[in-house]
Order: sequence, then structure tokens, then C-alpha cells
Amino acid sequence: MLATVARRLRRLQGPRQLAVRLSGDEFAFWCGKPRSTGELCQLRQQLHAAAARPMTIDGYTITVTASIGSAVSAGPAAIEELLGRADADMYSDKRGTASGRPRRQKATA
Repeated sequence: MLATVARRLRRLQGPRQLAVRLSGDEFAFWCGKPRSTGELCQLRQQLHAAAARPMTIDGYTITVTASIGSAVSAGPAAIEELLGRADADMYSDKRGTASGRPRRQKATA
């Protein structure tokens, strides 16, 4: 299942973007500097959709969900800082409060 999710994330990569598995079931997707909040929201929707597509493993069809966090920096920032902020935002997504919006709205906005 994790290998399937990783392949799906890699397919979303554009130029100067990178999808990596951090550990366990955690992945990171570096997207550079988004041109707008809308572009970032669209990427989050694509990541949710990629993870949510049903997959068949050993004859069983399974569906997974993803909690996604994001972090943007106006200037240079350490990767640890960005990952920490994205991790905190991911936990907000799990609770349905990321960026002040319920999770369902974020996935369909």
C-alpha cells in the first residue's frame, strides 16, 4: 500500500518538485514556491485524491485517506522548520481544522 501511494505521489511531481517517504506512513512533497494560495489548495486536493483512489492488494480492494499539512515560508527557512510546521498543520487536518476550514471543504474547494 505504501509503495502504491509513493508511486501516485511521484506521478504528481512537476519540475523542481519532489515526493519522498519520510518514515512509516509519512510522506513529504516539496513543491517549491506556490504562485498562490489557490495553487497550494489545488495541490492538496490532488494529493488527497491520489491517496484516496482505491487500490487492489492481494485481491483485496482498499481505500486509504490522507491527512495533509503544508507550510509556506516568505524567505529562506530550514527544512526542519518547514517540516515541523507542515506536521502541525497535518494534525490540524486530522482534526478537520487546517487553515481554519473543515477537511471536507478543503478537499472539494
